[in-house]
Amino acid sequence: MTTLKCTCQWIDMKGEFTPDTNDAIGLAVCHDPRTFGEKGSEPFLICDEHAKRKSTFWKILPLPGQPTEAWHAIVQFDDAWFRVVPDVAIEAIKKAFPHHAQDILGELRWSEVNGCFYFTKWGMYVGVELDGYIHT
Repeated sequence: MTTLKCTCQWIDMKGEFTPDTNDAIGLAVCHDPRTFGEKGSEPFLICDEHAKRKSTFWKILPLPGQPTEAWHAIVQFDDAWFRVVPDVAIEAIKKAFPHHAQDILGELRWSEVNGCFYFTKWGMYVGVELDGYIHT
């Protein structure tokens, strides 16, 4: 069986792509609500080193056909804790705060305690429910 390799590439100081030859641990998908939203970006193979550097809205999925017991720790963590912002919530924020939506969407976080997404603006905690209902 061929080992899947990371498909991330950095751009070096000369502007050249630097291919990665590390073994892939999963598939990276971006769910940034400012760009890809609920559907997410096209997945690509990612190694442990790159996955450790992922930002807030990147989720690491298991490799195709990989049994649960073989999932990397980052994949297990994302499976348990990562929350995708539903498109209905994204649209509600854009409608309610048209001039601030991009900033708000970039700051949106999940609250395990309250079971909703939230952001802080104008000195207020603002909750955003999964159905798009916004409350303070």
